[in-house]
Amino acid sequence: MGSTGAVKPHAICIPYPAQGHIIPLLQFAKLLHSKGFHITFVNSEFNHRRLLRSKGPDCLKGLPDDFQLETIPDGLPPSDRDATQDLPSLSDSLKKTGLTPFLKLIERLNSSGQVPPVSFVVADTTYGELVKRGLVPFKDENFLTDGSLDTPIDWIRGMPNMRLKDLPAFIREDPECLKWLDRREPNSVVYVNYGSITVMTDQHLKEFAWGLANSGHSFLWVVRPDVVMGTDSAILPEDILKRSRTED
Repeated sequence: MGSTGAVKPHAICIPYPAQGHIIPLLQFAKLLHSKGFHITFVNSEFNHRRLLRSKGPDCLKGLPDDFQLETIPDGLPPSDRDATQDLPSLSDSLKKTGLTPFLKLIERLNSSGQVPPVSFVVADTTYGELVKRGLVPFKDENFLTDGSLDTPIDWIRGMPNMRLKDLPAFIREDPECLKWLDRREPNSVVYVNYGSITVMTDQHLKEFAWGLANSGHSFLWVVRPDVVMGTDSAILPEDILKRSRTED
């Protein structure tokens, strides 16, 4: 790598491959990048495909040269679902198969001559466990894992303004709700979101929907297609939809 002066620090960031882990670590990686780090952010192949389906095949074009996205397999069978994979199966697979492709990626980056050598590893949960076992050849001070990621770090305060801010969503977004929300009074809307992995029975979904509809408050409810156990589409009865629908 033809450069002069000090070599830029290079952090390789690898989250547990679920949306609730990927988004915070991506934000953290952006902060590191804003402070002069070269970043390699590692997603599973499964989540990388989800990202491309959500944002479109050109969503990664125009990113800075010193912020790269890489992928490694998670060891599970291929799937095109737009939901977090089964967590017990995912965790078990990562513990058995996740380390080897990660080490090969580090080796490839270090031997490429195109990027600075990897000097920091930022990992959480399963990958953090692998790191702490000493299976990755770095010293303790070159790790940032679960505990240290929860600690405020003064030298990376502030959010950079870069195109990466549009990347985190892994399910296609519907911006139409923002127009409706803008017409509501401040502090008047109940926001409901079960996250990316919580599931419930069809009966519980309907009971919760009736509770919201009868609450007397405007509400914005994010309903994932797979929120009902054993299905890929959550369907509410039409009488609930009519009762809860707000007309302007």
